[in-house]
Amino acid sequence: MPTVNAALDPYRNWTEPRDGVGVGSNPFRLASKVEPGASLDEVSGAWAAHALLPGLEELWLSSREAWLFQDIDYGQWGLHILEPATAAARTNAERASRPKDFVPSDAVIGEFLGDTGLLVLEANGGVLVAQPLDPRSDWPLAASTLSEFLTLYLEAVGDKYWESS
Repeated sequence: MPTVNAALDPYRNWTEPRDGVGVGSNPFRLASKVEPGASLDEVSGAWAAHALLPGLEELWLSSREAWLFQDIDYGQWGLHILEPATAAARTNAERASRPKDFVPSDAVIGEFLGDTGLLVLEANGGVLVAQPLDPRSDWPLAASTLSEFLTLYLEAVGDKYWESS
């Protein structure tokens, strides 16, 4: 499996909208935007109260924030990878509002555009997709690592591949 940085590289080639991608259920024009990396000080400052999970520091040092396969016309498709401070705030909010579902070691690192799903990184590096009405036991495991998730999401061209398995 590639590193997180290497798994992000192909998204950098999706900066111009592409029509008719023709994969899965996606009818939208898509583009990706991968921001330059955050500084180590920004990452450690935002996550001072949290443990940095496997792949998380590498993600933010590679890209402070990213929009992967964003529907550029309507905003109803894609994934927004949150910048460190926003991810820390969202993680704290989810832990406070849903303590039975979000464990103290979870990190909310992304939001799916057009719905209310969240991308959650577990302490062991696993990537879950959390839905607001579903208990944790119903959250699908989208990948075993963050780099695996980025690779599979790229192969699916932003389609929610974990829903069909």
